[in-house]
Amino acid sequence: MNAVTQAVQGKFNVLGRLLDERTRRLWAAAEARAIGRGGITRVAEATGLSRGTVRAGVRELDSATSRHRTCTRAQVPWLRDRLLKLGVQVVRSVRRIVLRLPRATPDIATWRQIAFALGARAG
Repeated sequence: MNAVTQAVQGKFNVLGRLLDERTRRLWAAAEARAIGRGGITRVAEATGLSRGTVRAGVRELDSATSRHRTCTRAQVPWLRDRLLKLGVQVVRSVRRIVLRLPRATPDIATWRQIAFALGARAG
């Protein structure tokens, strides 16, 4: 076992039990990519995962990054518009809800301050 494989094995011994199946697969794929040629085999040897599992992780990483790049630019203006509209609705709702809270509500003064800061009017 060479130094690279031992390093991966050391990381896996620390992290392996904290990761679920998907994150374990993605972590192994990232390690394999970092190693380069022969990385899948080395990571599989070091972790005890099958080469197919590591390969599946590499494919998953590839598809996630390519899908992310293609959608992001096209959706930014639409998402910005949606978030602004949602923000306006949230502010309106907070104003209405806070001003109608019962007097026994914990921290009522703080909630009312928030509502007035958002432009609510007493009434």
